[in-house]
Amino acid sequence: MNQEKDLFKECKMDEQKRKILRGTLCLVQREDGRYLMRLETKGINQGCWIFPGGDYELLQDKTRTELGAECAIRETQEETGITPKDLKLRAIIYFDNRKRTFPGKTEIASFDYEGKYYFTKEYIGEFQEVGPDGRRQGWFTYEEAKKLPMHEGDLKILDALERMPSLRVFEGVIVHNESKLESANFLVI
Repeated sequence: MNQEKDLFKECKMDEQKRKILRGTLCLVQREDGRYLMRLETKGINQGCWIFPGGDYELLQDKTRTELGAECAIRETQEETGITPKDLKLRAIIYFDNRKRTFPGKTEIASFDYEGKYYFTKEYIGEFQEVGPDGRRQGWFTYEEAKKLPMHEGDLKILDALERMPSLRVFEGVIVHNESKLESANFLVI
């Protein structure tokens, strides 16, 4: 019992010291069930297909300037050229990166990440196979997406989206050990 308390205290202290980035991702799904995904060409997601999204806009004093849905809309517009409508919060996922290394890196990640996943089947604008930022993007069925190069944690999130009731929000924690997925736990709330 004391060992569990010590581990809890250690995790709590570690969590207070670590930088936590926060942002949103937008799950745009066409009526035919295909998801919009983008191929990342730089950064920690380089070479992986991901959902549109990114970090909140912050003022110089790190004050957040937008709500989650606003961030998801802005990021999707900037990255894909389409504007999502009628967003619904679908998931809140915490990425515990205390033991994680990203592809091509040897040092442990210096941050954890909390992402809010918004879902919609409605959007306006003309889809282009190459986004405004020059990155490839496309529509993929669940089965097609599972075959794309993706982070293992993102694949687990996609699995959970397909499995969980669509009218419910779920939470999750994803833990990596170096570059391998250690655990992915989800709970409908």
